[in-house]
Amino acid sequence: MTKHLVLWQVNGNLWPKSAEEGLKLQLGMLQMVKEDIAKGVHKDWGMSVNGAMGYTITELSEKEIFANIMRFQPYIQFEIHPIISADELGNILQAAMETLKK
Repeated sequence: MTKHLVLWQVNGNLWPKSAEEGLKLQLGMLQMVKEDIAKGVHKDWGMSVNGAMGYTITELSEKEIFANIMRFQPYIQFEIHPIISADELGNILQAAMETLKK
């Protein structure tokens, strides 16, 4: 199953200017994240200590990722990258070495 690294960043242009409204928005989104973690949507999730950006590792399909991130837009912007494990990379590199020997 393909894993994805999802990098996210707060869209400061759209974030509420009021501290109270910003905290309400953030608490609501955090609740959704916690529910997703409980369901196994996120294999790992974290936020920078400045609160402006973070990441998640997920095994959702591209369609599932799209549906998931739509809940956080336009307040959060996303960058999504498929990733491979160290074992997968080792297999790829070994296969590449074999082709060089021919």
